[in-house]
Amino acid sequence: MVGTERTGERAGDPPELVIDLGTVRDDPVEVSPRRPFTWWRLRPVAFGLAAVLLLTIGGSGLPPEPILSQIASLPRPSTPQSAAYPDRGVLLTDDLLFVATAQQRNVVWRVSAYELDRGRRMWTYDLPVWPDTKLELQHRAGLLLVSGPRPDRSGMRTVALDDRTGRERWSLPSDVQSLGGDGTALAIDLLFSTEPAQANAPGGATSYGSPWGKFYDGPPLGRVVTGIELSTGQVRWRSEVLSTAVVGVTVLFDDGTLARMPDRDYDLAVLTADGAAELRDPRTGAVRHRFPVVDPGTLQLSGDLLLVRHNALEVTAYSTETYRQVWSRPVRDDAFVGFCSGELICESSPQGAWTIDRASGKRLWPIPREHAITDAGGHLIEFVPQGSMRPLRTVDPLTGAPRLHLMNWKQANVMTSGRVLFANPETHSGPTWLGVLRTGWVAPVELGTVPVGVSDCQLNATVIACTTTDDTLRIWRYRTPVQAEDE
Repeated sequence: MVGTERTGERAGDPPELVIDLGTVRDDPVEVSPRRPFTWWRLRPVAFGLAAVLLLTIGGSGLPPEPILSQIASLPRPSTPQSAAYPDRGVLLTDDLLFVATAQQRNVVWRVSAYELDRGRRMWTYDLPVWPDTKLELQHRAGLLLVSGPRPDRSGMRTVALDDRTGRERWSLPSDVQSLGGDGTALAIDLLFSTEPAQANAPGGATSYGSPWGKFYDGPPLGRVVTGIELSTGQVRWRSEVLSTAVVGVTVLFDDGTLARMPDRDYDLAVLTADGAAELRDPRTGAVRHRFPVVDPGTLQLSGDLLLVRHNALEVTAYSTETYRQVWSRPVRDDAFVGFCSGELICESSPQGAWTIDRASGKRLWPIPREHAITDAGGHLIEFVPQGSMRPLRTVDPLTGAPRLHLMNWKQANVMTSGRVLFANPETHSGPTWLGVLRTGWVAPVELGTVPVGVSDCQLNATVIACTTTDDTLRIWRYRTPVQAEDE
């Protein structure tokens, strides 16, 4: 920076300073052209705006699916049969509902099949029966088995119907039980003397009732077991006259599958006429093993244990897998030791009741007097008698200690699948709160309310069917509001 004096100015004027800032080049500045707006550039912005919009409107595009929604309401007027045997005339499967109602002055059972999606009736089938007798429905391998007394009360019979069309596939003069998962069915029929009891028998005479409604002067002569091909009704084999025959069925898991034992689905235990306790193959009738018991009286079978009461004062447990004795213990002549719910073993006597350890036969813990214990899908539920059996709590199977209190529920319908439907009606006619408990869950899940009183309910994984106080059979679809750990 340099100061210079400029000439040619007027005298006396102060000199003028000029500051030299150097030279600056006037180069043009390059500016990049603006890129056009394309979808790829706008996509993040669009997604962000869409997310904000969804959060703003709260996802109001589609309403959430209701937890309970009624599918159908079917008329089911009360009859002597439905009142006496409410659990015999309704059967719910994974996708069908079968209903039996009395017709024509109770001499005909009308069996109807309904689809669950809309409650539409698919077919009906009329079965003549003796008045005021029970009917049993079973479903297996695409067949509906309808069992009940013959119209002349000469014995039992079973009719097999195609579950989709109602067409009769076969009929047998036996009480057929669809027990196995391999297509084998069994019939265990009582054999009486040919002469029924006389109507004018002297007072005090003893008579013996039969499942088909007739009475006889003497006890049954025994039982005959028949092995049947389920799909065709063909008889595979028939036993001699036996003193006793019992079947141990495997547990039906919550997903509807059978819990299979190592090489068989179920066992058949019999007492022969000469007093031998045997385990037989239900597929062929062949003897698997004869147990070394003396004077056997009664047999019980569940899971992998066979209980034999012999000498009237002793109970022995045998393994159905190894055929070895597991334990043996004395029992009073006025006491009972045996299976009380599923594979749960109990002892009861005038002195009290206890649960029994399956491995040792020893008492585990006392059951409160007049209370009942039920095994339901991995839970032991304790009930108290209050008009009907009311659930009290779940208990620890080893100690009996309370786990979960259930006094908020007034009713509990225990399914063979292990599911439990809890109900809490405000009044006899409703509305009714419903809840469901399944295998692996630690507590019931509340479903909400239905506007009626309910009883004799059945449920599968997604549907509930109940008889209601207004003489209807209502069907609801349900979902659990909270997903459980096992789903």
